[in-house]
Amino acid sequence: MPEENHPRNEPHFPPCRAMDTVRIAVIAAGVIGLSTAVCISQLVPQCSITIVSEKFTPHTTSDVAAGILIPHEYPDTPIFTQKRWFRETFDHLSSLASSAEAVDAGVHLLSG
Repeated sequence: MPEENHPRNEPHFPPCRAMDTVRIAVIAAGVIGLSTAVCISQLVPQCSITIVSEKFTPHTTSDVAAGILIPHEYPDTPIFTQKRWFRETFDHLSSLASSAEAVDAGVHLLSG
């Protein structure tokens, strides 16, 4: 797609010949690395993705990380917007934690 017709902030991948397989390496196997690999696989469905990491689950930081909300870190974002984000995130994670996929997703609620 010519640059002038390409939507801003959307990745641009040059066209591949029919026999080409796009090979992509993602460095890291935590939540960010794996999320990146999933996004790439959706954007480039016929690609081959290799994940390279020193450690894999259950030995990554993501395996023990918790969701921590810090509103003062977003001083330019209105409080009502932050509250909406936090509520949507909590509702999504709470729903996931009570679903059949909770164990596989590694999502559970802890008080503290």
